[in-house]
Amino acid sequence: AYKIWATPAILELPKVWEEENNLPDEDLVSESVIAEVEKYMETEKPYLNAEIKIGDLADALSLPKHQLSRIINQGFQKNFFDFINGYRVQAFIRSRNDARLQHLNTLELAYQSGFNSKSAFNRAFLKETGQSPRTYFSSADKTLELR
Repeated sequence: AYKIWATPAILELPKVWEEENNLPDEDLVSESVIAEVEKYMETEKPYLNAEIKIGDLADALSLPKHQLSRIINQGFQKNFFDFINGYRVQAFIRSRNDARLQHLNTLELAYQSGFNSKSAFNRAFLKETGQSPRTYFSSADKTLELR
């Protein structure tokens, strides 16, 4: 105990080196990588799969899971679930505004957008837009009426 008290450096943890050639985090998340992830999300729409996991997306993008996680965290400032749910909410909004889908109710559109429960949908919608779906669309409908 005296030795530890006299030399506290004994308790210091070693510095961890980055796996990717010791590059700092900023170098790993380039604009081109972010653009590649966005393009994949927009063209392939993996978020419509209610069971998607980060490993599935990483495999599709040919990236290690930890690197994709870092890209999403640093490049988009979101965690994986918020990232996926953001795309789902935008897909829901597009579907809700599509005249061809007006026969579907809110829950059916939410399921089509990749959500697997009403509560998950409501939470994600509120987090993404700052409003509940009812408030969001009632104010959007009033805006459309004013035009």
